[in-house]
Amino acid sequence: MQTIERIDLHGVNAYLIKNNQKFILVDTGGHMFRDKEYTDRRQELINILMDKGVDEKNLVLILLTHGDGDHVYNASYIRECFHSKIAMHAADVFMVEKKDNTVYKQNANFKSPLFKLAFRLLGSKIQLLMDKVSSEFEPFTPDLLLDDWQDLAEFGFQGKILHCPGHTQGSICILDEEGNLISGDIFSNIKKPSLAANAQNFKLMRESAASLLKKKVLHVYPGHGELFCADEVHI
Repeated sequence: MQTIERIDLHGVNAYLIKNNQKFILVDTGGHMFRDKEYTDRRQELINILMDKGVDEKNLVLILLTHGDGDHVYNASYIRECFHSKIAMHAADVFMVEKKDNTVYKQNANFKSPLFKLAFRLLGSKIQLLMDKVSSEFEPFTPDLLLDDWQDLAEFGFQGKILHCPGHTQGSICILDEEGNLISGDIFSNIKKPSLAANAQNFKLMRESAASLLKKKVLHVYPGHGELFCADEVHI
């Protein structure tokens, strides 16, 4: 039986998909702009994985929903520790292959006037954090590039990869046969289920989200916040 388990890394989620004693890790955590203290969440993630029985023999894949630092920061380290492969969409590879703090601004566009103001007022603090994160980031090249509608059966799991650009150009989701959607940052559930507050392209993200919800999605596992029913979100 295939299961999905949320790993709450204090504001950002990773997920473990388990089937027949094999695992896929979806996203790897990292620093967030709103952190009160600088933390990469690395050791916490390692401890949780080990507690769940994940090891170098059963971690089949590290699957990244998109290239944002709070989702990919620990990917290279986890690959080294567990001898697994990293997979992501080609359109976001430029975000992880070198130390470059400008990539963190790729989707720093906000609809909300409040978020826009906060980002502007905290600009210098955010820039310092981006500089620090960039200087310590371990760049990597993915082992596998994901295609739209790629079947996870080749890795021993049921589900398909869906390319859903908008939050970033290379954002992907995972949809299984039970209607469970691991959405990355297209959807969030901070105060209530909604589209992400920021995006490279809001119009494209709305179109991707609308297309997703037509695919008999029942439950959404967002990049931030708790699981919710798909009919709770309105685009």
